[in-house]
Amino acid sequence: MMDEPIIDGNDDKLAAVIEAMIPKSMDDIIRKNREVVQLRLANETDISKLQAEIEEDNPVFILDNWNLLAFDRLGVTTVHLIGDVRGESEPRITSKAIEIDMKRHVLTTISGNLYRMGSRNDGEPNTEKLYLICAYMHEWGIGQMLGVPHFFY
Repeated sequence: MMDEPIIDGNDDKLAAVIEAMIPKSMDDIIRKNREVVQLRLANETDISKLQAEIEEDNPVFILDNWNLLAFDRLGVTTVHLIGDVRGESEPRITSKAIEIDMKRHVLTTISGNLYRMGSRNDGEPNTEKLYLICAYMHEWGIGQMLGVPHFFY
């Protein structure tokens, strides 16, 4: 005898709750205390503040389909690189960028890592990367305060 799925009147409600949890865009990630922290794509001003000539050329990873994210926290902006690790099946988000060389397409982070930026993503990060941003915001200890949906990555 095959087990049949249990269908009750709550399936539609559960589907609606799950659908509401899933962020549809970067703007949908931070759901509380939006006056404290904003998340957006980094702009030219953010990038120019970190612009430097980086001579080192031994990246730990090459990230394709990348974006530079900006977290504005009470007037302080940090920039993070997010993208798909070349040769792997999952995306990565970096710690805070401290230098960016857009001519050489490399970036160094506060943890001392060097990343090469391969092909750029011109739009917002895809759904998988939105999940990753949510997971990292919780790992950084700010997710709950900001009402960020819980995702484990």
